[in-house]
Amino acid sequence: MSEAMRQELRRNARRTARLARIKSLATTAKDEDALSRVSKLLEKENARHDKWMAGQDGKTDKVGAK
Repeated sequence: MSEAMRQELRRNARRTARLARIKSLATTAKDEDALSRVSKLLEKENARHDKWMAGQDGKTDKVGAK
């Protein structure tokens, strides 16, 4: 596993953990506005991460073929 991939996995884990914590606090406080915002942010982070990982799969295949 490359260093860039390790960093991306750490970054994604940190961001999703923070957003999950915010989501649990918003749920406890019954704050519907914050809950909807954090849900959108979680979707956005997951999409960003999936796109990055898909880009890395292509790069890894090219490197392995050489």
